[in-house]
Amino acid sequence: MASVLSGIPLPLLLSAAGLLAVALVLWLWRRWQLRHPYQQQPLFSDDERAFLPMLEEACADQYRWFAKVRWADLIATVPALGRGARQQAFAAVCARRFDYVLCRQSDLSVALILERLPEGKLGRAQRRRNRLLGRICQQIQLPLLVLKHEPALTALHLRSRIESAINKTNPALRQAPGALLPAFTALDAAPAEGEKCCPKCQSPLVPRVAQKGQHAGQAFLTCSAYPLCKTVLGPSNNEAEPQN
Repeated sequence: MASVLSGIPLPLLLSAAGLLAVALVLWLWRRWQLRHPYQQQPLFSDDERAFLPMLEEACADQYRWFAKVRWADLIATVPALGRGARQQAFAAVCARRFDYVLCRQSDLSVALILERLPEGKLGRAQRRRNRLLGRICQQIQLPLLVLKHEPALTALHLRSRIESAINKTNPALRQAPGALLPAFTALDAAPAEGEKCCPKCQSPLVPRVAQKGQHAGQAFLTCSAYPLCKTVLGPSNNEAEPQN
């Protein structure tokens, strides 16, 4: 062995030894990484965490929000499917998660799925995911609300969109008293002491003056939540019914 090595130039031997040492270090580093492959990460991003209070405000105490719920927790495959078809259908949903799930406070049944689109142009994978989710929710009659990036979105507007999505997906709920979301509540600033409030949503009433028509020049009150709430109180009837 010594005779064989003696015929090899010293610089070449040193280079080979160096390469072996580097390879050994890399191997040991790889082994250490495989034994410690995990690290902690936050559950919510800053944007998601900032959006949660608006969800809570929009639905008050009648509903409970859950975030990052697996599709497979709410979407099941049909038992009649063959094994191969069932595995393929399950694979399409098992690794995906909803942004937010709205559940009824009484029995925690699912009322709505809410997805928020990121700011900017969507990638191909995101568009494909959204199309798949839309088809599945339509098939199983699961209300779905997709929100674009809207910095000016308020809790009151969000509440209105939630109501619309639930009622549109399942019109039969209109026939069940108490099953629908109630009229949106006062989500703006509460009326000051002595200030009149809307009889429908309890938001502050705003005084206005008619500019034209037969009531031109007359004062009246409108809801500060207009156009979501179209309550109008005329000058001669402060107990007027809310307008639809």
